[in-house]
Amino acid sequence: MGYKALWYNREHYLLHEWRKNHSDIEFIWSVSEDLGVDVLNQAAQALSQSANGRNETLPEQFICVQLNESACPILKNLQNFTITIYNGNSRPMSTSISIPIYDNEKYQVYDSNGATITTQVLFSQA
Repeated sequence: MGYKALWYNREHYLLHEWRKNHSDIEFIWSVSEDLGVDVLNQAAQALSQSANGRNETLPEQFICVQLNESACPILKNLQNFTITIYNGNSRPMSTSISIPIYDNEKYQVYDSNGATITTQVLFSQA
């Protein structure tokens, strides 16, 4: 079953079963999130190997659901990381995104061609 089918099944189940038992629903939600990350890692690995014809292992992929809300606990302990931002629209977009930083280190942001992108760090009063 593909990830989209899994997501649909999860949402469909949640809509119809929500009133019965909240703890069961929350468990199913968390397990399917973990399964989605596993599917993402397997798909990225398979695509990478078929695209470049090599048997290299990619770094583990994570999903930060609240990334644009400036919350991603996984990033707190990483010194180097890559964030992939997917534009699902059929046209180019020019918009701001929020990426949480947890210290005063300097960050460099690059586009898909390796060119540096101008960034601005805004500190929130959270």
